[in-house]
This record gives sequence, C-alpha cells and structure tokens, in this order.
Amino acid sequence: MRLSKVLKIIFLVLAYIFFAFPLYWILSSAFKPTFEIWGQLTYFPQKIELGNFIKCVTGLWGEALRNSLIICSANVALCLILGFLAAYAFTRFKFIGDKHLYFWLLTNRMAPAAAFTIPFFGIYTGLGLWDTHIAVILTYTLFNLPLSIWLLSGFFINIPRELDEAAEIDGFKLSSYFRRVIIPLMKPGIGVTIFFLWTFSWTEMLLASVLTSTRAKTYTVQLMLVLAAMGFGIDWGAAAAAGLVSMIPAIVAIYWVRRYILAGFTFGRI
Repeated sequence: MRLSKVLKIIFLVLAYIFFAFPLYWILSSAFKPTFEIWGQLTYFPQKIELGNFIKCVTGLWGEALRNSLIICSANVALCLILGFLAAYAFTRFKFIGDKHLYFWLLTNRMAPAAAFTIPFFGIYTGLGLWDTHIAVILTYTLFNLPLSIWLLSGFFINIPRELDEAAEIDGFKLSSYFRRVIIPLMKPGIGVTIFFLWTFSWTEMLLASVLTSTRAKTYTVQLMLVLAAMGFGIDWGAAAAAGLVSMIPAIVAIYWVRRYILAGFTFGRI
C-alpha cells in the first residue's frame, strides 16, 4: 500500500472522528442523569436516563415543539403553493418587468436576516402580531419564498412548453393539468424544495427570538434560552435530548425525499 493512500485513510478517519464526536457527545449526554454529566467524565452512560427526553417534549419544551411544527408546516405549505405558481408564471409568460421582479425576489433572500429584525419587531408590535404564529410565518415566507421560486423555476424550464399547448388543445383545465401532468414531472423539485423550506424554517433562531416571547416561542429559541442560562446552570441532559429531537424532522424529511434529492440538486438533468 502506497504512503499516499495510507495518509489519505488516516486523514479520512480523523475527519470522521472530528465531525462525529459532537453527535456522539449529544447522544451520550442525552441518556445520562444530571449528576453523572456534572460529576465525572464518562464515555458511556452508567445509568440510562429517559427523563431527559420526557422533559424536552413536555411543559415549555412541548409548547415550543408544537409552535415549531405549526410554523414550519404553514411556512412550507405557503411557500410551496405560492412558489409553484410564481415559478410557472416566470417560466411560461413574458410580462413587463418580469426579469426585474425575479431579480428583486432573489435579492430578498440575499439580504441578512439581522437587517430586518428591528423593522419587523416595530411593524408586528404596531399591528398587534408580535409573539404570534402569523408574524413568524409571514417573516419566514419573505425569506423562503424566493428560494422556492428559484428552485422550482429550474425544473419548469426543463418541462417543454409543448405540453402546455397539448393540454390546452385537449381541453385540460389548469388545475387538472397541474395535478395530472406537471406535478408528477415536478416531484424531484417539489421534494427538494420542501426539504430546504422545512430545514431553513426549523433551524432559524434569530428572527424567531426577536419576534416571539412565550406564546409562539419556537424549539430553537427554547434551546437557546436553556443554553444561555449560564448563571443558573445548564441542564445539559435536557439540552442534549432536545438536540436529538430537533434532528428528527430533518431526518424524516431527507428520508422522504431521498429518491428525488439527487435529481433535485441537478435540476432534474439526471
């Protein structure tokens, strides 16, 4: 075996250990009782503790989890429907200012979220929407809708316009045409778009921490508050269990779109 190959294997093993260790630490700590985490360094739980998982899905944790599920589901549905229709319009029709409007939509995604926190806080406070699901959903839609349009437009471009003309000649209504022709062809794009929309909504913390307090607080904000409580001691067991719970939706989403994700990343070209 050549030296270069040995060095490559060593590098890959070290890289794997480096990236896998945080996940191992979270998994190990999630099953440890508090006294074991604070008392001594152990590589495996001496006593399996399931109370951390019960704690991170009940009480304040449970309310935050429910809020995140509501907000993310509504955001994905809203961005997917609006993005689907907008992408179809941008790729099928020519109208005044279409290119400028498309570019303006994309620039919304390019802007840093921190630049919008104070204006959004003032607007939603004045409208009485601060600390509500609606405020967070609308804010996430502003940032995620351009992404949805951009991803779906790449797939619409690859669908021949002759299909539109054939469907029109055959007397298809637009809704029937979408349901029976376009959506089956767009499954890879729709799957990947849902994955990204859900991931960005689920993991977002900055805007949610500014726009919510108690009633609409998301899971990531609750986790941030626990980790920020340095003066009162961090409940590492519950935080680690919450970290694992927060990974479950992303794992489920990527498992659901696993058949489409490769084609999605290449805009359906393979």
